[in-house]
Amino acid sequence: MPTAVQAVLDPLRLANRYDLFGSVASHRIVWVLEGSHDGVEWHAFQPHTLPCALDRPQTHIAPWHHHLDFALWIGAFEGVENQSHWSLPLARRLLEGSPSVHGLFANRPFPEAPPRFLRLSRWEYGFAPVAQRRQGVYWWRRPLDEPAQIATLEGGKLTLVANHTRPSSPAPEAGHECAAGTRR
Repeated sequence: MPTAVQAVLDPLRLANRYDLFGSVASHRIVWVLEGSHDGVEWHAFQPHTLPCALDRPQTHIAPWHHHLDFALWIGAFEGVENQSHWSLPLARRLLEGSPSVHGLFANRPFPEAPPRFLRLSRWEYGFAPVAQRRQGVYWWRRPLDEPAQIATLEGGKLTLVANHTRPSSPAPEAGHECAAGTRR
């Protein structure tokens, strides 16, 4: 914040010089969680505040972040092997259908029965050009060309099935749920 502006705001105690991020890029890489009953058709778990649906404008929640949304964004800077402290317990609860994790997401893609498989992959999101935003499309996105982790429960034990190479696919149209909505 410029010094002159800060000098005016200091007596009002509306802002301070602390800044966690010097700037935020116009694009970001985010972990995306998807579930599937059959390992073919995948449905995304949509975070509350992260860009997911292309036709949903950026949300702003101040003065805090949703913890899971923040972990999905900041954690995407590191590899999946560094996410196990939060991702494995979350994966277990999603695969068990535990009600304790329902509130962490803006949607419930599996209301009847929990998914059999859970996939964790990274996607890049960016602000759509102004002309598209005027038409209600706020984001562009693309999957990163890297393996995704797939987990399942076998005999009550969380098992990583494999690193799954996702076939490249074109960016979906606006209106789809997070990452690609229902996709194969």
